[in-house]
Amino acid sequence: MIDALVIGASGMVGGQLLQLGQQRGFTVAGTYSSFAVPGLHPLDASDDAAVQHLVSRLEPRTIFLPAAFTNVDACERDPSLSQRVNVTAIENVARACQRGNAKLVSFSSDYVFDGRHGPYSEDAVPNPVNVYGQHKLEAERIALSVGALVLRTNGVYGAEVQGKNFVLRLVQGLRAGQTWRIPVDQFGNPTLADDLARAAWDGLALSGVYHAAGSHFCHRHAFALEIARVFNLNPAQLEAVDTPSLNQAALRPLWGGLMSQRLEEALGWSFHGLEGLEMLLEI
Repeated sequence: MIDALVIGASGMVGGQLLQLGQQRGFTVAGTYSSFAVPGLHPLDASDDAAVQHLVSRLEPRTIFLPAAFTNVDACERDPSLSQRVNVTAIENVARACQRGNAKLVSFSSDYVFDGRHGPYSEDAVPNPVNVYGQHKLEAERIALSVGALVLRTNGVYGAEVQGKNFVLRLVQGLRAGQTWRIPVDQFGNPTLADDLARAAWDGLALSGVYHAAGSHFCHRHAFALEIARVFNLNPAQLEAVDTPSLNQAALRPLWGGLMSQRLEEALGWSFHGLEGLEMLLEI
């Protein structure tokens, strides 16, 4: 028996969950799917037999499930893939949690809302406007049926091996002299991955839906300007545009974002705002 299993430990949030758990002295195992990392177990979470086998072998007390297909436009173009990764996988993991009496911690998004009245509290009524949001809402309901802790978040950034998050890609692009078109009408709360992992570990006694997002509410272009400032890059390379001009496949919940006061009160600490970017200056 181990303390925890992190499904998707090769990703940014999963890597932080694994590292923090080990730092706290817990026995923690992790999995990867397509991006192999030494020391992690290979697992396709949409394969029910594989999930049941690994969970029954490791016997984790807690299962963290940060693994997801988060490319919103790709989800819109290929809803069957989104269904398999974002819904079927959590069905399998929830079943394994029931069989093994394990606590499930899953992660969701402000994309379960329509983006008309953000930032949202936990009491707001979900109304997703794209496939990704629809599937995350479906995944939430599955998780809640087994007594899970569901953490909704948005705009997560931080150190990661794959370098896929917005901050790392933008820094690399600006350093390479690229010009980026950034929307001024998409609002949210950039969230430090370290904070999200800490909230997941600290909140193990909680169940239900909680919002776990950064304390600063801003549009995406303002966030990009702050990234340029912190990393001493040229803000002139950031072109402010509106969302329709980007011709994205999926609709965006423009006035999104989340209010995290309920979780902060339960945990006794507050999420970082944009000052969290200072923690990444070594990249």
